Amino acid sequence: MGITGKIGATYCWADQGCGIPKCGAGSNFTSRDLIKIGATVIQGGRFNGEQLLAAEYVKQIMAKKKEDGYYYYFHNRTQQAGDRRVTFISGIGAGGQYMAAFPELNVVAVATAHNKGKIRLPLQAMLKHLVPLFATRSATENKGKYLFILAGQSNMQGMNQRLTFTPRVTEAFGEENVLIVKEAIGGRPIRMWIHDWAPADDWEVDPDIPGTKPPTKKENGVMYQSMMQKIAIETKGARPKAIAFCWMQGERDARERHSAVYENSLKQLFSKLKADFPSIPMVFVIGKLSDFGKDNKQKFYPEWEEISRAQEKVAGDTPNCTIIRTDDLNTGASPPNWRTKKVTQRVDDLHMSAEGYRILGSRFAEASIKLLQKVVPQQRGH
Repeated sequence: MGITGKIGATYCWADQGCGIPKCGAGSNFTSRDLIKIGATVIQGGRFNGEQLLAAEYVKQIMAKKKEDGYYYYFHNRTQQAGDRRVTFISGIGAGGQYMAAFPELNVVAVATAHNKGKIRLPLQAMLKHLVPLFATRSATENKGKYLFILAGQSNMQGMNQRLTFTPRVTEAFGEENVLIVKEAIGGRPIRMWIHDWAPADDWEVDPDIPGTKPPTKKENGVMYQSMMQKIAIETKGARPKAIAFCWMQGERDARERHSAVYENSLKQLFSKLKADFPSIPMVFVIGKLSDFGKDNKQKFYPEWEEISRAQEKVAGDTPNCTIIRTDDLNTGASPPNWRTKKVTQRVDDLHMSAEGYRILGSRFAEASIKLLQKVVPQQRGH
């Protein structure tokens, strides 16, 4: 399936007399599909979390050139729009069909028209009326917006961010400057955030571990796709000032014996996020597995130590990344059961205590704030 198929485009492309499709003309796309093409380019070649165009090719398309011209099948220009100059790329069709992408504003604009002899009229309208409107929004509405993404499985799900995490980050940056998105469900393996994940070549189901089953490709990336949809809703399509990605996951992969690919998978996840949010400062905070399975003492979590070491390795190899410890958070009274309201006592448990979850939120917040103030120093405080 080609790119047009993957974005669900409705189109036709005229043939030359010999039956070969035309290259420089003859295509017909709906306005909605042209928006999808522009959005794919402006998002680094990705659409719905899948890489459709090579990231390096898109980087070349988007780069500001020394002079206006036609580069890599796109027009690349810098022109006046209101009281500012903007760099944009565009595709132009007969009569004034335009698909214009403005990377600085995270905006894609499409116009369909038939202005014989005056094909620049739609572009002039965009530059005179549309771009200044979004430039103003970019300078005001989204000024100082920090996006915090909380992702993982049950221990991230169990952390009520409203108790300690949200108050601390809003104190640091201002409530009006903070957006929070959470994508965490118990028992979810890392493959649900990776679209092209695969187990190690020699991996086999361990018959001694209940619930272990062969992974299926349909699971790959489903949590990531859901997360991106939540982000789009929360940001309303606006470009964040900076992003903090907080990750609390690994228990399921320790159980299913996927440690051999965990380090690469986590690095792949981080790379995907950076590709989906190009040029936006981004930091990463990893919550390390607790001492529940230390020394692989838990029969049903045989690769606990290996996952922990992989997390340490990723934190050490990734710029603007840190790791927080959780060994002291899984002993004490549990949160009330959601159904029975019963409270139990936990000792070195798989899950954290009620107070442990409060502390976990504080640690994620403090680590995120410290890293963000390093990469975006002009936004300290509020």
